[in-house]
Amino acid sequence: ALFFHQYTDSTVLGNLQRSRTYGRAGVLDEGGTAAVRTPDGGFRLAGNTHNFSSGFEAYAVKIAGAGNVQWSRTYDGGVGEGIYTVVMAADGGFLSAGDTWLD
Repeated sequence: ALFFHQYTDSTVLGNLQRSRTYGRAGVLDEGGTAAVRTPDGGFRLAGNTHNFSSGFEAYAVKIAGAGNVQWSRTYDGGVGEGIYTVVMAADGGFLSAGDTWLD
């Protein structure tokens, strides 16, 4: 697991409220590159994941405000993919941007 989430309070000291890693079992490498706060108080985390069977894939995780996983998903277009930024769309969905490359 490589997706790492730390949540701190809003004081000048940034006191740690919780810390947690997210990821999939049996994966060689995962990297988180983007996070966006969702209207329900949770977060959508995104990046990429890599394993022997499918190579690199874009990876997204939705966590609730308390930190528990609501869903996780890979996106595979047949080559290597990664997500580098995520923004909220006007309709409440997400717009993700990244790149593709040959594995």
